[in-house]
Amino acid sequence: MNENFHLYGTSEKPKKKELHKVGDFQFYYSDGEIEEIKYKSIELLRKISFLIRDKNWGTWSLHVDRYSGIEGKESVELHTYGYFSLDQKEKCLFETHIHIRKNRTLSISTTITPCNDIYTNRAGFILLHPLDGVCGQEVQITSNNKIHTSQFPYYIAPIQPFFNINKIRQNIKGIDLEIELHADRPFECEDQRNWTDASYKTYYRPLDDPFPYILIRDQSITQEIIINILSDCVDEAERIEVKESVVEENMPILYEHYDINRGNAENIVLTDRKIIKIDTTKTEWYAKSQILHTFQDTNELVIEVILPDDEERSDSILNKLSNILPSNTYVIPLPKSYLKSYQPTGDFPLLLTPSQALVIANRYFEKEFLGCGVLTYFTEFNRCGIASHLAGFIYHCNSATVHDADDASVMQTLESLPFIYESAQVKTGAYLPYRLGLSTIALQSNPYGDFIGENELNTRETMCSKDPRHRGLFGASWIVGFVATTLKHNLHSFCFSSMEGSFSSNENRHFYPIFHILKILAKASGRPRVLPPKIKNIALVYWEADGLMHGLVANLTTKNMNIHEEDLLVLDMQVAVLDKTRVEDASAEENFLTHVTKQASIHLTEYAVCYFQGALR
Repeated sequence: MNENFHLYGTSEKPKKKELHKVGDFQFYYSDGEIEEIKYKSIELLRKISFLIRDKNWGTWSLHVDRYSGIEGKESVELHTYGYFSLDQKEKCLFETHIHIRKNRTLSISTTITPCNDIYTNRAGFILLHPLDGVCGQEVQITSNNKIHTSQFPYYIAPIQPFFNINKIRQNIKGIDLEIELHADRPFECEDQRNWTDASYKTYYRPLDDPFPYILIRDQSITQEIIINILSDCVDEAERIEVKESVVEENMPILYEHYDINRGNAENIVLTDRKIIKIDTTKTEWYAKSQILHTFQDTNELVIEVILPDDEERSDSILNKLSNILPSNTYVIPLPKSYLKSYQPTGDFPLLLTPSQALVIANRYFEKEFLGCGVLTYFTEFNRCGIASHLAGFIYHCNSATVHDADDASVMQTLESLPFIYESAQVKTGAYLPYRLGLSTIALQSNPYGDFIGENELNTRETMCSKDPRHRGLFGASWIVGFVATTLKHNLHSFCFSSMEGSFSSNENRHFYPIFHILKILAKASGRPRVLPPKIKNIALVYWEADGLMHGLVANLTTKNMNIHEEDLLVLDMQVAVLDKTRVEDASAEENFLTHVTKQASIHLTEYAVCYFQGALR
């Protein structure tokens, strides 16, 4: 098995990127799009790309036929020609031209020409604004030649913060920049942290415009983005970080997911704490729910209940469930219509609402055992009404590949998670216990359309029900990074795998890298948490148990790193490392990460993870 499989669970190679620099400008180029656009090392934009989205918000594939560049001291020109395709059946030609000049100007233009009539929800540029130096900061929006001042929201906005955009002016850490947006319709901006993306997104074509719409065969469309640096006064003084030493919280409790409608689960069990999904709109739900009796001795049981959109039937179902569920079972009731997503300003279903479902559930379950929220993602949680006064905890799930599926974007989703935790608590206003449902790289379901991809080619894809990185070292590193973000947010529990299907951690006694991380997290559940040091691009999770300090360490990058026990603030460190050279051995050894040896330093190759124990310095 090749190295890519060990790292990413697929033979597909990571996306290649070219670094280009002119004066104080720099960016990475890849297949007609540009990323990490920086000026004097300060990130101005995370990405500019041209996308075509289908009727279910799936992203068309991009294919490059020809690429050329002219690079000089004063400027860089890059020219890309190719086509977009959907399942190789529909095709749209494109050409993209990028110009970057030493005189502080960067432009990118794209022309598309459909080869057939195309139905699309969006075909145009998107710009991703980073969080650092942007979140909560002032911005000037030009709309129809009128300028108004606003700010990028700190708490995650369920609706678009800016509409009808022709030009953006902002100051990022002392750099005054202006972004011109040229197209036949205005742009608008949404808070992509709703979908766990670590960015705000300015995108072509207002959502109030009808969609899908048609791109006419052979009719070319051109759009252009121009970035102008107006002035800069960068503060390059070293910032001194105030170090805290006390944290009073416990490690979140690890759960494992199980969908009773998917059949028997025969894989190795990670924990006796379960989240069980029951779809009561299916006729066989009651017969299949008899399996719940086998969980009588489960430490804690959480039930995700999909209800009919009818009040009378839902009442009857919740009554039946209350009679067959073990005592002290936690329940999240949700009408089936709310598995879909609705625009905050749009029309919600005139059927049973989540709040009404909670009113019914309170007849049969104690309030503290009822969850308010959704069985999909934070997006839907943030958009619909949350009746926190009727519940004892809040609940939603997470996915990392709604919009982008490249490795960097998936790992960057970790930046948005602390904002999600804060925004969810502020939205409820009650600061209830916070339980996270199944949180994975791929999607459990598609609230935004009628179709979810199956990823038959086993590649990096958005909007799919499985992602190969879940089975690679990348997935293990991402989970450690995810757990690290929960520090100081008092999460009660989380879940990263299922007992069956594409989200399982093991199969036929073949243990994926995430299995070993989750096995450690299961033992750490509820233990007193310890504040770790901060090391750039390294995720650290510390806790106390049996008189020792324990920790998980993950390299979140493709760069090799050496870390010493003094960096980790640990004495007498004992270590077990799982890297790309050990994945095959670990796949056959259930207790691989418990075999620790004394080491004074750790060598972490790309996306490597490590478990250690020792004494706190």
